[in-house]
Amino acid sequence: MRQFADAAVVGAQALAPLATRALDKAVAALPTAAAAEGDGFAALALLLRIAATDAPTAEAAGKHLAPSAPLLQDRVLVKLNDAGAHAAVAMAQAALRLALPAATTAAVLHVLAVLAAFAAWPVRRAARAALTAAVTASPALGSAAVASLRELVGQAQQTPDKWAALPAAAKPDVNAAVGAVLRMGAGTPADVATARLLQAVVLCHHALLEAVGSATPWKRYVKRAGLVPADVVAAHARALVDQIVPEDVLVSDDKDGFRAASLRALTAVATLAPGPVVAEALARVNALAQAVDAAELTDFDLAVFRTEPGQLYVDVLSKNKDGNEAAAEQLARRSRGRHTPYSYEDELWEAQVRRELAAKKKEVLAGGGAH
Repeated sequence: MRQFADAAVVGAQALAPLATRALDKAVAALPTAAAAEGDGFAALALLLRIAATDAPTAEAAGKHLAPSAPLLQDRVLVKLNDAGAHAAVAMAQAALRLALPAATTAAVLHVLAVLAAFAAWPVRRAARAALTAAVTASPALGSAAVASLRELVGQAQQTPDKWAALPAAAKPDVNAAVGAVLRMGAGTPADVATARLLQAVVLCHHALLEAVGSATPWKRYVKRAGLVPADVVAAHARALVDQIVPEDVLVSDDKDGFRAASLRALTAVATLAPGPVVAEALARVNALAQAVDAAELTDFDLAVFRTEPGQLYVDVLSKNKDGNEAAAEQLARRSRGRHTPYSYEDELWEAQVRRELAAKKKEVLAGGGAH
């Protein structure tokens, strides 16, 4: 029996040079040849299977798995036909069985994430199964898979036309792709399942993931893992709030939709366990506020903060002619439809009064309260 196994390994290694040449040829033809992507993924999948028992082959295949490798770029993925997409899934399955650097693992998971959400139905099903198998066999991959899906969802929110050429672009199956990663095997330890679910809480509340009935995707996945949502939230309130309210929340422009997702997630978990979540949220916001030196805030900063969303703040006391003209024009637009016109001169007078009162208040405070 051992002789047959050894012969199979030798036979496979003999195919490595042919597969390498086929892969190099397909990569060189990517910009012009039709279906070159599928040929490349098929050859790479074969090389990766051989690489499990042959170090030189692993080295040859490794250069095609780097994040910058031509075959793994999004512009290639959007050109895949069904056969090529199936070959890409086979490549990812073979690659994730190997010990890979973190950046390479992320690039491979991105391929599966794209196909699980945007490819045709048979490919989506195969990609989801591959994701579930990978995170079940190696729970450590779960964190990387959640991060990959979060990046993909952010891209889809910011550039929805990016995947337009793929079959399911009009209605991406994001729920199912996330569910594939959050599907815990029977033997998944409770702490591993909980950690992955905590990491995915904001992702599961993104607008691209649809709620089913009254249950949010996150709540469903917690129940599917055999856990009680309220108990999970109560026991891990601090970890959840840290995930939901990151340090950069104050500067996020929300182009990827995750700031709004954070607000939805915070509301959802606070509903499940109000006491611990509200306490941790207040402590978190207070800690973030401590990082802002209030003494450094200027009158201009405060005025911008008080300006209604969608309106440009212009300092009407500015000596700049262009600034005054812009303020006058903006006020004219603002006053349209009001019964009482509100002119530039009115706002100028109010701003002057506010500034004089603020100056007098500073004088009073500096003098210890005496007039």
